[in-house]
Amino acid sequence: VTLLDACDWVKNSTDIILLNNRLGSLSSAFTGAARYHRIVWQNFSWALLYNSLTIPFAMAGLVTPYWAAIGMSLSSVAVVINSRRLRKHP
Repeated sequence: VTLLDACDWVKNSTDIILLNNRLGSLSSAFTGAARYHRIVWQNFSWALLYNSLTIPFAMAGLVTPYWAAIGMSLSSVAVVINSRRLRKHP
């Protein structure tokens, strides 16, 4: 095993790779990871709440397929809009 092969193996098995000598980059990475985690949970919670409230109405026949499709589409749009907040850098 050469040194170059070992470096490639380490790169593939690490959780994070610093590309400069500043440890502040590590703090920034943790902050970004926390933002991603929070927004993923917000999206998951919204989807769970929406589906747990609306599926029983749809199963009971109280919601027409037309309105169910509109509601699901709007729910998906809300998740996408919330996810787009990640494009803004802290």
